[in-house]
Amino acid sequence: MAKTKGTVGRKPDDPPIRGPIIDYEPPTRRPKSTPMGRGKSKPRPEMEWYEGDQRPVKASDRIYYSKKGKNVETFNTVVENIDKVHGVKASQNPIQLSTQYAPGSGALGVHYGLATVELEPGPDQGKVREYSHIVLNSGYNDKNEPAKRGTSYHEIGHSHDRQQNFEEKVIPNNMAGDNRYNRHYDSENAFAKVAQQGTLEPRPGDTPTVQWAKSVQRSQSYKSLVEKRERARKDGSNPRLVSYLEYLTDPKELYARSYAQFITRNADPEADRHMRDSYKKTDPEFKKYVGYDQWRGKDFDSINDSFNRIYGSRGLDIHNMKRDPRVPIEV
Repeated sequence: MAKTKGTVGRKPDDPPIRGPIIDYEPPTRRPKSTPMGRGKSKPRPEMEWYEGDQRPVKASDRIYYSKKGKNVETFNTVVENIDKVHGVKASQNPIQLSTQYAPGSGALGVHYGLATVELEPGPDQGKVREYSHIVLNSGYNDKNEPAKRGTSYHEIGHSHDRQQNFEEKVIPNNMAGDNRYNRHYDSENAFAKVAQQGTLEPRPGDTPTVQWAKSVQRSQSYKSLVEKRERARKDGSNPRLVSYLEYLTDPKELYARSYAQFITRNADPEADRHMRDSYKKTDPEFKKYVGYDQWRGKDFDSINDSFNRIYGSRGLDIHNMKRDPRVPIEV
């Protein structure tokens, strides 16, 4: 089992994926341009990579964060709750969590897909190590633990979507204008495969992530967002509303929101309840033009089942999480 420690050797390879899930400012309000995440791209010194190690381990074994500071209990609870629901492969790229005070930015959290290059002399010199960096914006929801946890689940959903590598990254992204470009995220590839099939009906060869994509697209919540997006496009009077609805129906964003609801439904009822209650407090204009961007009741059932298949089909259910990836395999 290979394990290495990295040194930053290049800039982030992706722009930040912003993931407002709870109490996001409606699109009619223009947020200030307060940056988030700058100057925090270095991996934590204890971060490790386990090449080719396919053993199931606790998700918390691949998440790194400071054990000091006012938000440490938030992160402790977040990883404990995720561990109650699923595990990951030891070889999954690591995730690090941090906080930044950026009120007015409009983003409750940010996910960065980053890379580091081994600079130390030796056999691993020059190897590229990928990891995720998640920044929780402490400028929002300072006293609201369920909201902070919900945002953290959301951003971790982005990182799992990017780093699980369950879907083959072989489908060109036409929007990139370069047929050599391959999508980074499983959700993007799954949506593209569904589009190629031309049907939302299950097929024997569907991967669990493709089943997730079909379940999302069959849901009433998704259909409502698409309908409002198309109506806003046709109207053309509010480009910012169009942009926001396009964001909400982007596969990456759908994955993060549904992953967060998967965790809250199965391990964090307080955050799940807050997710629903916070929508009731949004202004009427937001409800009219955007609506509820999560899933209600039975509308989420098949999506929840899809996540169970994603993890269960790979032995990543909670009953297999007893091994520590830092303990070498005996031969």
